Amino acid sequence: STDPNVISAGASTDFQSYEQTGYAGARPFSNGKWVSGNISALSSGGISQRGQVPDLVAPGEADWALCSTNTAIFTECAGYSGKPSPIVLFGGTSEASPVTAGAAALVIQAFREYHHGVSPSPALVKQFLTSTAGDLGLPAPEQGSGLLNADAAVKAAENYRGSTNAAQPDQVLVTPQQSTLTGAPGAHVGTSLTVT
Repeated sequence: STDPNVISAGASTDFQSYEQTGYAGARPFSNGKWVSGNISALSSGGISQRGQVPDLVAPGEADWALCSTNTAIFTECAGYSGKPSPIVLFGGTSEASPVTAGAAALVIQAFREYHHGVSPSPALVKQFLTSTAGDLGLPAPEQGSGLLNADAAVKAAENYRGSTNAAQPDQVLVTPQQSTLTGAPGAHVGTSLTVT
């Protein structure tokens, strides 16, 4: 995922399910609230050898996934009680990546609908997703551009140049999505970016 031509997605937390299930003693030791929007311990992060950080993060820890109650075939589909369950806790970048792919599909669909059937380039899809991600207030090597916001990305795609819908002209895109700056101690280093 360090290739700049793909979207690398880290995983964010959503611990509501721990409160709901009582996992890891969450209920007896809890105040009934949970913390979300942090970076999952299961997530990739940091700066790659190519100087890249994750592009964004998406929900990826302790969310629900559909399962089958046929545990003879689907052995992992059991709850904490050991009984078959139609939903199970699931997480990691194995969840964050398909959530991001789903958001990309929504962006492509919205772009086509408001641009006479024309498809956006893969780079533009990535730009919609990263430019509209929400800052979690965490270091960029952990969150990249921030938390995926599919609704904002779809609105940006709908209102991009040449759109048949000018309902929300305040959507912005930033190019490039990432820049690596290096310099000697005390040196001034800068770069430029384009806001559309």
